[in-house]
Amino acid sequence: MDEDQAKALGKVLRERREELGLSLRQLARLVSIPDATIVRIEQGAFSAPAPDKLARLADALGLKLADVFALADYAAPTQLPTLKPYL
Repeated sequence: MDEDQAKALGKVLRERREELGLSLRQLARLVSIPDATIVRIEQGAFSAPAPDKLARLADALGLKLADVFALADYAAPTQLPTLKPYL
């Protein structure tokens, strides 16, 4: 994943978290990921966030895993992404 993809992924995750009215700390508790790690993912600071962390974030935020993996340029073997990540 390049820097632009990392930032796009982070933007989607942050916007969804904010839509749901979740603070960083609330989300961190839900997914058992340190809030500092979530901040760095949202800022696009990770070029390859761990797939298990992305899966937990997607689930907690009500996002399709295939869409999140498509934004991260990861393969999602069981689902096809919607067109949204590409638009």
